[in-house]
Amino acid sequence: MRKIILFAATCCLLQSTFAESIFPSAPLSKFSLIVQPQIKVVPENTVHKRMTLKERLLMKWYKKKMNRTVSEEKQKKNIKTLGLLSILVALIGPFAALLAFTSASPGIFFAAGIAFCLTAIILGFISLKRRKKLTDKTGTSKVPALIGIILGGLAILIPLIFIIGLSLFYE
Repeated sequence: MRKIILFAATCCLLQSTFAESIFPSAPLSKFSLIVQPQIKVVPENTVHKRMTLKERLLMKWYKKKMNRTVSEEKQKKNIKTLGLLSILVALIGPFAALLAFTSASPGIFFAAGIAFCLTAIILGFISLKRRKKLTDKTGTSKVPALIGIILGGLAILIPLIFIIGLSLFYE
């Protein structure tokens, strides 16, 4: 256990040192990149000069970042899917918790129900956040995400209120 904690602390302390040496905090314009309309990145003045490892790594990273554009329709489809998945998982959560009363190991099902509800809340918030970033919000609705968040929250709060009420009753 000590070795794991020591390793984690060492990684945290040395992370900033290695990150600064590999990826400098200087802007990419220092490396004089020209961005073509077809997302081709061509470095200037590299015909006769070999690029250093640092510049090659930054070039690959920049090319990947430029090619990572996702169409607006695909983003809308992903937002709709996340919202509906949030509702689905929020409905599965209470049923998994109800299975706790019928099984031999109720703790597993109750924990799974709470995990499903937390997942529904997280998926709902991710869907709302991605919808907020869209420029054209037509065709997407935040209602499924909100329903998933509300159902997930209720499915967590109702058993907690029930447990608190039982503990006060049997006091």
